[in-house]
Amino acid sequence: MIDALRKILQLSEQILEAAEAQNWQAVETLQQQRELASEETKLTDVPQDKDTSLQAEDLIRHISQIDEKSLVLIEANRQELIKEKLQSNKRNKMARAYQNQPKY
Repeated sequence: MIDALRKILQLSEQILEAAEAQNWQAVETLQQQRELASEETKLTDVPQDKDTSLQAEDLIRHISQIDEKSLVLIEANRQELIKEKLQSNKRNKMARAYQNQPKY
């Protein structure tokens, strides 16, 4: 399980780096890889000893902290895309209205 969590941590760090670089295609690809890694983690045994459990808990906490940072960047990008789409729709509507004016 620890190796699987380390893989998820590594992917989470890569997602954050890609989001900071605004490489949204890489973010999407990495998120898909991370989802698969998360699914694989569900198939692993839960640690039974205290040291491994504490190590897993620490990794999960670190993953969560990185994910919070990534989500802020991803949400900001989503809001920007919505804003751009609304502006584009408004421009297109104005252009159609202009084109549909009667010609004298």
